[in-house]
Amino acid sequence: MLKLPFANRIPVARLQSNLVAERLTALLLAKLSKRQRTPTILHSTETSIFDETGPDDARLHINIRDIDKDEHDASQARERGLFLARQDRWEDLVHELKQAEHAGTITASGQPISDLIAFGARGDVVNAVEHALSENHSTEDRALIQGVMALESARLDLGQPALMTALVALTHIDLGWIWRSKAGAHYCARTHKQRAQRHFSRAASLLTPLEGEILNSPLIAAAKCALYPHFPAPALEVADAYAALIDLAPENSRHMRALGTALLPQAGGSWDTLELEARRTAARTETIWGMGGYTWVYFDALLCDAQAASQLDVSLFVEGLQDILAKDPNQATINLITAYCGVAAKRSLEEEPAGAELRTELSDMAEWLARNRLCEIHPLTWAHASKGFANNVPDTSLARFASRGKDAARHYLADLFASELCSGQTVTYTPAGVELAAG
Repeated sequence: MLKLPFANRIPVARLQSNLVAERLTALLLAKLSKRQRTPTILHSTETSIFDETGPDDARLHINIRDIDKDEHDASQARERGLFLARQDRWEDLVHELKQAEHAGTITASGQPISDLIAFGARGDVVNAVEHALSENHSTEDRALIQGVMALESARLDLGQPALMTALVALTHIDLGWIWRSKAGAHYCARTHKQRAQRHFSRAASLLTPLEGEILNSPLIAAAKCALYPHFPAPALEVADAYAALIDLAPENSRHMRALGTALLPQAGGSWDTLELEARRTAARTETIWGMGGYTWVYFDALLCDAQAASQLDVSLFVEGLQDILAKDPNQATINLITAYCGVAAKRSLEEEPAGAELRTELSDMAEWLARNRLCEIHPLTWAHASKGFANNVPDTSLARFASRGKDAARHYLADLFASELCSGQTVTYTPAGVELAAG
């Protein structure tokens, strides 16, 4: 394989399915798209992200991509599910879910369209509860359960089809996470945790009869895997369940990332199982990802527990990053890997002695990408990286969250080009590469 010229831990309590943060961000994006129904959804603004800093930093210019095409396509699928739900067109919704699963339709980044439609269909219910709890509504407020009960009723009216059952189960799982995340130091935290567990238990009871459908439906398989943080199982059972899910949707890297965090010792797994499953995943997905499967499994695990670096095969991990970039050499992937290597991993590994070699490799990779491949900034990606891709609510304001991403990119690039900027040069990112000019 051609080699490129590369020369604060997250609390265990934040271990969750790594779809949670993306789902919550998606809710915010859905709100934004309702307010901005114009073609500017794919707008890329040419501006300096450094104008609010010192005069040296103001000489670094790079485009800002608000929302890329993949997110645009995903947003359309979510809005389709939301539309069908608001029209009570449940039969049509189930039909479209079946069609999407049968066709295996995915976005450019591998997100199954069926998952996105299902997410949109439950968006109003989940968003309403999240908003009510954020506003400190009474825990006895009927509005907190009316939405999900309406979904339960629609399921019964349809004759309890498997995909509608999975949709209702996923709604309960989302609501459980929201109740749990809002517990914190709340004066009735115990009530919040009890409500959360009731939602998780209801989801489990809905999914149990669907065991025979799992091998045919990524949506149902994903729902089952999402329950493991709440109902611990032996590590090998968890690994096998995720393996089945990954085989159904090998293009979707999110499942591989979730597998890694599910196998950490804090989650009931072990280092040996994590390493074994990373290699197994790489072998099963090699035709798609090369060695990227190994890297995806460790991707979030390293951020959640830096001790994972002690038994990581560094050369294989770096080779996997290269293969991921080779498969998807677009700006979305380049932003993800650059932000991961330059911000997220650097922060999580800085106090881990065993991560010194990996930290050096990732630092070199981030610098090479930033100088040779990066053309624009995707703020949401950098915002998630600045939080270590932690699965908590990003922010109640999408604009504020995106601003944090711009800040993270600004600090990284300002440090990277510090010598050039201090010498008075102007640094400009263009489609042809980075251009340096005398001030």
